[in-house]
This record gives sequence, C-alpha cells and structure tokens, in this order.
Amino acid sequence: NNVKSSTHPKSLKSGLIMDTDEADLIPKILAVDDNPSNLKLLCALMDDLNLDYDACDGGLKAIALSKENEYDLIFLDIQMPDLDGIETCRQIREFDKQFSKNRAIIALTAHALEDEKQTLLNKGFNHCLTKPIDIELIIKIIEHWTGFSPEESEQQDSHLQVNKSTVIDINEG
Repeated sequence: NNVKSSTHPKSLKSGLIMDTDEADLIPKILAVDDNPSNLKLLCALMDDLNLDYDACDGGLKAIALSKENEYDLIFLDIQMPDLDGIETCRQIREFDKQFSKNRAIIALTAHALEDEKQTLLNKGFNHCLTKPIDIELIIKIIEHWTGFSPEESEQQDSHLQVNKSTVIDINEG
C-alpha cells in the first residue's frame, strides 16, 4: 500500500474536539508523485506545515482517492508511468463535474516553458509549479487556492527537517 495519510492534530477528522470554524479552515490536500524521494519531500513539507493530507505514487491511485475524499487542493506530478498527470487531471475533473466540485489541481513538472505551462492550464490545471519547488511558493499556493495560511511546526522530525529557506529539488521523475 503506497498511500500515506496524515491528519492535522487540530482537524475534526482526527477525533479531537476544537472550534468548528478553525477545523473547517484546515485544507485537505492530496500529493501525487511516482518518485519516492519527491513524495517524501512533499510529505515532509506538509508535515512541517501541519497540513491534513494524503499522498500516493500514481495517477490511478490519485483518481481513486479523489473520488473517496474531499480534497481542497491536489499537487499532481505530470510524468508518471501508470497514468500521466494530464490524464489524471482530466479524469478527476470529469468526476468532479458530476458533483459541481471545482477543487484546485496544481501541476508539478521538472520542465515547463511558458507555452507548456499554458498548455497545462488549458488541460484543466489551476496552476503549474516547476521543480525544484520553493517552499515559500508552496505556502503561497496553499494560501491562494484554499484561503488557509499554513504555519511551520515547532516540532519537526529531526530526519525530515524542512524550513522556509529550503528549496526542494525534485527534478527526478
């Protein structure tokens, strides 16, 4: 099973009691990348930002998870072996139309010239990020598309420390 889940400690989904308005602000995010190192870095970032997320390593799993969960934002790698990001995005959008959903899908790509970025936007993505990904940009994307302002955790796993000056270099995959 190559699906990772992490529930923000303040989320109602974790079973803890908290103010409903505050819990509703915490976005549910899906991170998708077939490269284990890339996915681990994205997960470390989201852990550091105390986000509620799932992560998986392929387009087919991403489609299944998106049908089962109410994600506010999806970070989706473009080049994956089972189903590429463009087709994954198309199928998620088709599913979402049935329920009048319009969740944000952000393309993650190792190479994107301006015309390639426009092509991705035309294919249904809301935004395109080119690897390596700057953490500050990820925070801005989350704020822009979900309205939530993530804050870094003071408690970090020592082997996965990520801070705002870190640049995630995920050019593989």
